[in-house]
Amino acid sequence: MDRWLTEWLSWAASVQANPTDDADILSDGLLAGTEIIEEWQTALAGRVAQGERFLGFAFIPTGIVLTTFDDSFSEGKLFTLVVNASSPYPGYTVDEGGSIVEILPAQEFSVPLELTLRPNGGGEWVVSSLAPISG
Repeated sequence: MDRWLTEWLSWAASVQANPTDDADILSDGLLAGTEIIEEWQTALAGRVAQGERFLGFAFIPTGIVLTTFDDSFSEGKLFTLVVNASSPYPGYTVDEGGSIVEILPAQEFSVPLELTLRPNGGGEWVVSSLAPISG
C-alpha cells in the first residue's frame, strides 16, 4: 500500500505541475464519472486558463492508520485507506514565465484523510473520493 500511495502522490503532483482537464489523463489516478474527477477537471481548467501550475504536494502521508476492504460493496466502497497527513513543505504556484505568484506555506498539522479506491476497469486502483475525517 505504501508503494501505491507514493506513486499516486507523484502522479497527483505531476498533474498539478502540468495541468490539464483531459479526462483520459485524470482517469489514470481518479475514477471516471465521480465527483472528485469533476472537481479536479474544474480546478485544473482554471489553472490552464490562467497559465499557472502548482509545484509541490498537497499533503505528505505520515502513516497509514487503517485499511479496509468491503467485499460486500454495501457502501459502494471497495478499498478504504486512512492516512495521517501533514504539509511540512511549501508549495508554489508559478505563472507561464516561471515567476512565483503564490506560496502555499508549510503547515504543521496532522489530519486523517480517507481515500476510497476502486478499480478503474483496467486493473488499476484509482481514487474515487478523498476527504478529511472530522472528529
